[in-house]
Amino acid sequence: MLFTRIAALSLVSALASSAAVDSRQLDNINDSISSAMDAYNGGNQPKQQDTTQQKEGDKAGNSDNTSTTRNDSIDWKKADQIAHAKFDDKVKGTVKFGGDWSKPTDVEIEIKEGLEEHKKYKWSINVHPVTSSSDCNSAGDILNPVSVPENVVCDPKKPEYCKLGDLSGKHGALESSHGGGACTEHFEDDYVRFFPQPFSLLGRSVVITDDADKRIACANIISMLDGTQKEKGSFEATGTKSTYQDDYREPTRTGEGEAKVTPFRDGKTVDQSKVPPKPNPAVEESPSVDPGFAVLDSNDSSGALSASHVSYRFVGLTIVSAMLGAVVL
Repeated sequence: MLFTRIAALSLVSALASSAAVDSRQLDNINDSISSAMDAYNGGNQPKQQDTTQQKEGDKAGNSDNTSTTRNDSIDWKKADQIAHAKFDDKVKGTVKFGGDWSKPTDVEIEIKEGLEEHKKYKWSINVHPVTSSSDCNSAGDILNPVSVPENVVCDPKKPEYCKLGDLSGKHGALESSHGGGACTEHFEDDYVRFFPQPFSLLGRSVVITDDADKRIACANIISMLDGTQKEKGSFEATGTKSTYQDDYREPTRTGEGEAKVTPFRDGKTVDQSKVPPKPNPAVEESPSVDPGFAVLDSNDSSGALSASHVSYRFVGLTIVSAMLGAVVL
């Protein structure tokens, strides 16, 4: 009888654990299983930090060396999802992001001067904040949490298989066609998102690149959500690091230096063998996106869950629940 009760409790615990993982509520899943993991693993392991980026971040946005407190308590469904970036070097202009947890993200870029007429420029959201507007290489790679291979050609009609941060690939290049080096673009993007990590645009940067792949302009993305914006509606930064973003892993680079491949053309699959293994999750899935979607480098500098983390935590929670049940019974 005792064995039957323990087995039944273990089964219920397993089902509950599975449901918790399937619900993918990233804002509370870590807390709900941390005590179980403590018992299963003998204590939490300290989070590995990307010390290189931390030093760069200190230069970029924390000159007074004051520490920032990470904010994990943002209510995604109620948050005023707005972010800005401002170019103030040779290229001058602004970028505005407006989000809603259940709708595509609104993106608007307005360049007032600095672009050469009739020349096309690529632009993107990149992984890191920049240390300064003159050091655009510090932005790192284009944001690409599902690691779309480098040689895959982005089809605007299949944006889920483009790099998440590749804005020109999905929506077209910037071009000043009316003189004065100015241009304006406005669109909605189903995959650019504010939450959760590692897909979030918060704490990152926007980079403009010329046709020779030279980075000619860059600006940090700032927001009231993560303490990087001084006041609502302002383009002035606080000078501190993001209190939300701490997932600065670079994408796992594959296909680099290889011949370009075109798995899709005009939204239709033309080469199934070249389709990337994972698509980007759409904004409509927020906040219940599966962190296991991300296939970033194993040099993990964040607390974001991976598919392997989920399986271990599932097992750990089930075993500990069964042990506790046995004690109670």
